[in-house]
Amino acid sequence: MSNAQPALPRSASPRRHSRRAPGALLLLAALAATALHPLAAPAAAQGAAPSNPRPLFSSRDVAIGSAVTIATLLLSTQDVRIAKAVSDSSLRANERLSGAAGIANRINETTLMAAAVLGYLSGRVTKSHTLTDVSFHMGEAVFIASAGSQLIRGPLGRSRPEVTDLEDQYDFHPFKGFREFDHRAFPSIHTSSAFAAATVLVREASRRGHKEWWIAPVAYSVAASPGLTRMYYAKHWATDVLMGAFIGTATGIKVVRYHHDRPGNRLDRIFLGVQVQPDENGGMRLGLTRRF
Repeated sequence: MSNAQPALPRSASPRRHSRRAPGALLLLAALAATALHPLAAPAAAQGAAPSNPRPLFSSRDVAIGSAVTIATLLLSTQDVRIAKAVSDSSLRANERLSGAAGIANRINETTLMAAAVLGYLSGRVTKSHTLTDVSFHMGEAVFIASAGSQLIRGPLGRSRPEVTDLEDQYDFHPFKGFREFDHRAFPSIHTSSAFAAATVLVREASRRGHKEWWIAPVAYSVAASPGLTRMYYAKHWATDVLMGAFIGTATGIKVVRYHHDRPGNRLDRIFLGVQVQPDENGGMRLGLTRRF
């Protein structure tokens, strides 16, 4: 994936939209917070895995997914207004903002996966189980969120804002998303992968007794920056970012829950060298083999 700064759309300059920017961005933030709030329940502290782990998916997931879908449909009515507000000439003229956007644009599924692989290999070499464990789970979540997002946007073929000159958020070309970059808008993979990584970091930190009050705001602020940057470059609509954030957050939660509720699963045995053995009290204990 190229890290070159994307070209700006032709309709990125009208100043008549400058007064709409604060309100539009606040609307996006409020809807995103409403959609993601039910997923933000604190994770259980790390300890013995439950003897009967709860199901990975439940009716609650269906309810949350339905709520986010409804919020996305409602937000879609404001997609054009938000896109034009974010592309206002006063924002384009801000050199600091433009420079920050260029940096945030480099946070994507490729760089996040590379970071996860590097962390995983470093953990294996230094014999750090925590680094190996967290890095592996982050890489897994980024991969699943990215692949899932592509499976959605491929058939939908939603046009990016720049393709319609920020005028038509309902321009779809079924299955073109598999072949053409211009029709891969919904959802944002930049956002889904970033939120997947952030969620894994937050949940793993919580399970290890670290305080979420500062970790979560930092992690999710960084995770939000690529999506907002893609809107700034007219590559995504606000609804693309909202759904990407939901997919990434949900994926991160499920990956962490799966591994910690089901110790000794096949993936852990293969990639982490984890073994589950009976202890002297009739319970189970985890062992970690050091193979590289």
